[in-house]
Amino acid sequence: MRKNFEFLDEERPGAAWRRRFRAAWPDMRAWYLKEGEAARPSRAACAAAFDRDLAEMKPRWEALCRLADEGDLADRLLSLYAPPNVFSGCSVAVVEDDRGPLMIRNYDFDPGFTGSTVVKSRWSELSVIGLVEADWGLLDGMNDAGLAVALTFGGRKVRGEAFAVILVVRALLETCRTAAQAADKLRGLRTSLSQNIVVLDASGAHFTAIMAPDRDTRIWQTDVTTNHPEGPHWPEHTAMPGSLLRIETLRGCLAKAAGDAAALEALFAQPPVYGRELGIGMSTVYTALYRPGLGEVTFRWPGRDVRQSFDDFSETRVTVEYAEGATARVVESED
Repeated sequence: MRKNFEFLDEERPGAAWRRRFRAAWPDMRAWYLKEGEAARPSRAACAAAFDRDLAEMKPRWEALCRLADEGDLADRLLSLYAPPNVFSGCSVAVVEDDRGPLMIRNYDFDPGFTGSTVVKSRWSELSVIGLVEADWGLLDGMNDAGLAVALTFGGRKVRGEAFAVILVVRALLETCRTAAQAADKLRGLRTSLSQNIVVLDASGAHFTAIMAPDRDTRIWQTDVTTNHPEGPHWPEHTAMPGSLLRIETLRGCLAKAAGDAAALEALFAQPPVYGRELGIGMSTVYTALYRPGLGEVTFRWPGRDVRQSFDDFSETRVTVEYAEGATARVVESED
């Protein structure tokens, strides 16, 4: 299968955002209703959840609802409150070298069912570069205050009435400047599924937040995160995306070559950290390398890097081909 990744400089959502939303709406609607409409919260419940947990994001949600103009069901989907289940893999590591702190992440999922638009935006006083999922959530990103954030699945088979992690990532990047501020914010939040959020700031301060719908957030000091921060609570899932093997491999690298970012980057480009299991939806869709101290991010596919920054952001497109058991291949790109 082939997937187009687009890089857009779009300060605020407008007509182009509306076109993207409406083009994706039929598929998003089918996903949102896969358990039946009664399984999804009402619009009133979504609005109340914003008031309770993410009040600063409510005006943004309301503005997007007006812009989409697709009715009650679309408004409920755009809230990203208590959505259907979505399980992924992913690996994240933090290291520091002579260029400063670096976060490296592989996003492992089904390439046919994930976001592919990287947007530089300014919805608040902070500019944000991130890979957009579900129209305004973020899989990972960085703001111009020097905060980088990425998610992984948390490895527990739980779900509940809370916001999707992708909106929590957006909220952090829109409102926080340091890892300490992000930690304070996350302690008061939960996520609809078991999730991990990795945070790194320009000073090198970092942590992983272990989040879930059924308990308070825990802050974990670690340099490496995959999908089982507290052990294999869901053995079938832990075995499927190789969470244990991935974290052991990355920890081994950091133990042997502390500060060797090049060695760590190389591991993210090969199994077991790099996923090739397209058939079970655990292929590595992309690698992202965030340098929050420099305001720079590189999105990477084998043989192709797209480097972006707040000072130098270029609109471009990359087409990537994915196949079972094979490394992703760039088949077309704009220079």
